[in-house]
Amino acid sequence: MEDFPDLNKKEDKESNGEISLDEQISVATNKFKIADHHKKWFESHILNQDDPEGALREVENTLNNQNVSEVDKRMLMFKIMFPKERIEKAARSGISPYLKQEAFKKEELFDIEKFYEIIRRDLLKVYQQINSEESIREAQKRGLDIAKQIKGGSFKFEKGGLVRGVLWRRLAEIIKSGDISSELKGWNSFPDIYSVFDVDFFRLEEDVTSTKFENKYVVGERERNKKVIGYREETGPSDGNPWYYGEIVFYIRDRGQFGDSDSLQKFELFENSNGVSGNHVGVRVGYPSTEIDLIICSASRLEFVRKALDENGWYIPVVDKELNLIYTPEMYEMAKNPEISLKKRILSIFSKSKHPDKI
Repeated sequence: MEDFPDLNKKEDKESNGEISLDEQISVATNKFKIADHHKKWFESHILNQDDPEGALREVENTLNNQNVSEVDKRMLMFKIMFPKERIEKAARSGISPYLKQEAFKKEELFDIEKFYEIIRRDLLKVYQQINSEESIREAQKRGLDIAKQIKGGSFKFEKGGLVRGVLWRRLAEIIKSGDISSELKGWNSFPDIYSVFDVDFFRLEEDVTSTKFENKYVVGERERNKKVIGYREETGPSDGNPWYYGEIVFYIRDRGQFGDSDSLQKFELFENSNGVSGNHVGVRVGYPSTEIDLIICSASRLEFVRKALDENGWYIPVVDKELNLIYTPEMYEMAKNPEISLKKRILSIFSKSKHPDKI
């Protein structure tokens, strides 16, 4: 997460001349780069406190405190931008069954503290798994296995698997901090117009071979999907094509890690078509990047993708739109351990020169 500015300085408070509370709030919204659609909620939060100036300093100090966890910083911003009345309104667009069951037991008795508790717990689970040695080892093993399947021609997209298109510029952030709902992304977050507090996917309704995947998801089911791959259009829902949402697509195999109820071991997955497509689903709050089994990207973004993955703590295979492996385990190893990898390559070349039948 970005470093936050020291608002107390403000050019030594305008050369020792005190500035008004309104000016301080204006400075805060500009320096924090708070999106316009959140500014009134930030201002309202500060002004409704018994000590507004103290509240402003507390927000600043918390966000700048290295001893405060990433989860708690995100939750602070989330609570400021999404108070009770805003959540109640946003939730009308669609919300996970478990959140609705636990926090909206009766329409007139919305339990905001229970709601925040569930959101924080889910967010913490995402961060814990990203930093879990066991999760990283398992992700590494899956990545190597899938790369081997792709090379051997046995790979297929399995029924029940999830696909999700994202904008290329979000990849590094997702790898580092997980793929979380748009409402939890900080001062520039934006409520989803179809569903809130979840991450959207398309669920595969059948096994899909590489050829079928290319025909269905790369060529596109609608002319508008072929028109501009990688950018949103104002023409409405994508009708089941993940490329509509970005020029990078994630694929996650169904290994039983998603469920339709609450569990510390699973992530809640629920149908969330809402007029989009019958196979449209949501994952409450989000999921860790260790769940990503494969990335499909356009050739124009490969170098950017490689840079993000070279710095990652485990290998994720990358294929082009024809399902050719374009980011191999050897490329990843070379990036992580250039000296060791170069030595292996030299020994391999030397070995092949002695045994030309191996070439």
